[in-house]
Amino acid sequence: AYLEVATYSGNDYVWNVTNNANNILGGTNTALHRLLYLPSSNTFLGAYISGSPTGRGFVCPAKIVDSRVVRGISSGFAYTNNVSASQWDMTYNHVQDKVGFFYNNSTTAAYGTLGTLSGDVVSIGPETQFDTRVNYISSAYSPVDDKFIVTYQDFFSASILSGVAVLASISGDSLEYSEPWGFARRINWTTTTYDPYSNKVVFGYQDVNNSSYGTAIVGEISGNVINYGTPSVFSSTAVTNIRSTVDTQHNSVCFIYFNTTNSRIDTVVFDHLSQYSYYPALSGVSNYLGIAQSTVSSGSPVTVLLPKSIDYNQTNLQVGRDYYLDHVSGGLTTYSGIPPAWSGGTWSPVGRAVSSSGLYLLRSL
Repeated sequence: AYLEVATYSGNDYVWNVTNNANNILGGTNTALHRLLYLPSSNTFLGAYISGSPTGRGFVCPAKIVDSRVVRGISSGFAYTNNVSASQWDMTYNHVQDKVGFFYNNSTTAAYGTLGTLSGDVVSIGPETQFDTRVNYISSAYSPVDDKFIVTYQDFFSASILSGVAVLASISGDSLEYSEPWGFARRINWTTTTYDPYSNKVVFGYQDVNNSSYGTAIVGEISGNVINYGTPSVFSSTAVTNIRSTVDTQHNSVCFIYFNTTNSRIDTVVFDHLSQYSYYPALSGVSNYLGIAQSTVSSGSPVTVLLPKSIDYNQTNLQVGRDYYLDHVSGGLTTYSGIPPAWSGGTWSPVGRAVSSSGLYLLRSL
């Protein structure tokens, strides 16, 4: 497993390919690679399933220094008695600065472990089981609920391949799970994306009962329960290998998948979440740009944190609450009172608290 560095230049990427042994994260005949970035430590986590030892899951931290990879120490995230993590995923909890690993073992039982970066190695907590006989695992994280969402195909029998999701909460150095919440009958492939604007989760899957079409459904977390909306087809062709990500510029989710009907890779923007938009209309007095990171005198340069970022310079925030600009004090408030001079349309939140000190900045006014 290799980690290479690329620099974006114009409309292309320039790869800084080297023969440095540090580019090798480890393993031989590796597969099913994943990569996460941890901004708190400016570190990448590269993870993979090894061919030797067969089926063992490993994770290795790495930093980029002068366009070169500086590798840490690899550690196993799947325990040695669970040697065939053929379907797996990992997700970053940026509130508690931990990573959840979710995977199958050789008997298709489903487990999770919790990883914590310490220096140049990831320490792995105890393994906990959340289901049996599963496939097609994907995951996401909700900072408002402080829970991982783990989605998979529950292989109850060959004719009942239900789409299911569980909520995973951190307890010490391990994970605890809710009961499973089903959203569809007979599915293959899953992808899970958290939408920070609406605090909802979008699940994508291949609907076997409907010609294997690409289908999405929106879920809302309430305590340890997931409430689902109505399924919506995003591809009227058979699909496999579905992946998704949130498009914060347009408050929607983008799916990429293999179109088996036409033998090609397709993408589609799923805008079912547009009804949950949080940003106000453009124009108006004193347009909001972001949050300054320091106090400077008039006319001096200042660094401004823009929307889609988390500002950790706040205090005493209430997790999950929306925050507005206070037109009286110039600070932040949970009160949505409209300034008398405002002429820009709806007065909406500028951020949502993801921790007591972290404010996720929403789209600017």
